[in-house]
Amino acid sequence: PRYLLRKGRRERALAALGTLRGGPCEAELTALEQATAKETKGAARREAGWRTLLEPKILRRLGVCVVLQFFQQFAGINAIVYFTPHILKSSGTVATLGSSLRLSADSAALLATAVTYFPKIPAMFLTMALMDTWGRAKMLRVFSPAMGLCLAALGLSLGSSSGVAATVALVAIALYGIFFNLSLGPVPNIYTAESFPARARSAAMTVSLCAQFLAHAMVSFWFPVLMASRGAP
Repeated sequence: PRYLLRKGRRERALAALGTLRGGPCEAELTALEQATAKETKGAARREAGWRTLLEPKILRRLGVCVVLQFFQQFAGINAIVYFTPHILKSSGTVATLGSSLRLSADSAALLATAVTYFPKIPAMFLTMALMDTWGRAKMLRVFSPAMGLCLAALGLSLGSSSGVAATVALVAIALYGIFFNLSLGPVPNIYTAESFPARARSAAMTVSLCAQFLAHAMVSFWFPVLMASRGAP
């Protein structure tokens, strides 16, 4: 809707917003129209650049974006992605799957990893459907705690060789990936792209993504160290 308003297509913007909200939304469109006009005038008056990030209102928003990026990485997504075969071996999933299907350890590990990641594909379409109907905040509130439950279940399954533990680990990783795609996966970058006026958006995205890659590097470096300190093979 915001893009259509900037192009002067108000009726199409109203129709698009009505589709997203599921009903009449004239008042919301009027507010959005006023905000867009104010933003456009402000961008014309003020110089774009790094200094805009120091404005109190923009700085507060940037702080939220940086925190979200750190939460995204410290939720463990890249530790799970990089070490899925190793984690599945530790939970007995690979041994159970290999003995059931008469596969080698490496083949069983690859198959188990593929099984855990395949559900992410349809989850992306669900994310696109919910992003503008539920809203970003609700998706974080609902699915982030579910990620925590999956990690707890995964942690309890490690170190066991039972069939139940193997199944729990496999399901926990698969559901964790789905819930990540529905919450901390897309929301931080989308929130950053939508929260700043045009004059500050590029600089804010740069800082936000730098925070993401910094947290990514920290997790990627320290997770193997943590595993070794816990006696993991």
